Amino acid sequence: MARRLLIESNMTNTAEPTPKHCLIADDIRSSRQLIFNWLQESGFRCTAVEDGEAAWQVFSAQEPDLVIADIEMPGHSGLELLKMIRCLEADRPCSVPVLMVTSLRDSQTAAIIKDLGGNGVLSKPLDKQVLYEAVVQVVSNQTSPCDFILKTSQDMVDSQCVISPTLRRLMRQVSMH
Repeated sequence: MARRLLIESNMTNTAEPTPKHCLIADDIRSSRQLIFNWLQESGFRCTAVEDGEAAWQVFSAQEPDLVIADIEMPGHSGLELLKMIRCLEADRPCSVPVLMVTSLRDSQTAAIIKDLGGNGVLSKPLDKQVLYEAVVQVVSNQTSPCDFILKTSQDMVDSQCVISPTLRRLMRQVSMH
């Protein structure tokens, strides 16, 4: 059901439908390839890169219709990438949806992503149906700018207000930009 909706929402409203472009940034090749394959099956045109710097170069050269990025990557982290995208779009009326993926289990991860302007967070290991549902929501404008998609493992939601050293380091990097 979600895959069918994703395929339908993926096409633009022109006489000659063209697939939407998704930029995927994840330093873990298997995760990157999994997202790439799932979205390509649904008719997306995908570009997959292994770090935030490469993602920024692709984004700057040809703005995609959707960005899916891992939070922790070498070079620019996913959080830094998100901040750079939102700073670039500051004067624009519409922004590119950005979904973040993570294996971090910090309870504050979703709040940080939302504060930086992300549209949602998906926890690893990824689930095909959950990914499809989240992508359908953001590419078909089923969410308002204030909506935030939270598809995380229960242990992230139930954990205490703890921020891991990894998330602290990533936040320091973001604040330096």
